[in-house]
Amino acid sequence: MKKLLVVLFAFLLVCTSSFAEFMITPGLGFSNFSTTVRPKDIDNTYTKVSYNSMALGLDVAYLMDSGLSFYFNNNVSFLTSGKVKLHTPLLSIDTKILKSKGAFWDAELLAGWTFRDLAPNLRISILGGLGLGYGSVTPTQVSIEGFKFDISSVEQIKTSFFSVGFAIHFNVQYYFTDLVGIGLSITEISGYGKAGMKDVPKDQIKGGFANAFNLKLGPTFKF
Repeated sequence: MKKLLVVLFAFLLVCTSSFAEFMITPGLGFSNFSTTVRPKDIDNTYTKVSYNSMALGLDVAYLMDSGLSFYFNNNVSFLTSGKVKLHTPLLSIDTKILKSKGAFWDAELLAGWTFRDLAPNLRISILGGLGLGYGSVTPTQVSIEGFKFDISSVEQIKTSFFSVGFAIHFNVQYYFTDLVGIGLSITEISGYGKAGMKDVPKDQIKGGFANAFNLKLGPTFKF
């Protein structure tokens, strides 16, 4: 056991020393999540869901001397308002979600490059990798054709979301000192998503395209 701990400690020491910098960037900003829900056995029928919300994020990055960079990002979006479009062969209904309760979490594991020599104290990173997301939401107030409806007592409309896809991340950081700066980041995940509703069997809903977008601004710290 002691030998195993020594080997593990040595491995962590080598991994840590191979990175030039370690960075943490908390952020606050705008988020959008959208997906398409399709019934399994009904043709030409779908529901498009799109939510705009405030996002809280925490990006953790390891930068090597060469510029090679690795990021692990986490974001939580509080789903408050959005829109739903129900399309069937007979009709199409647009619904605005005025109020809702719920949250969407997404995370990205990224690798890419950081450019440090473009200007003094300025850094630009471009990365790509795997993105995952999960969330649930319950609308409480909607608007249809200008008429508002309180649906807070309808538990069956609670919807959960899952998504997986390719993530692209771009950020710009400017450092005021050697250790403290400010960062602006854009992340987009496009891929496969699936939604589920309470009391609806999961095998009755098909998956489809899903997209998550985050725009964040916040301080950044180097170690």
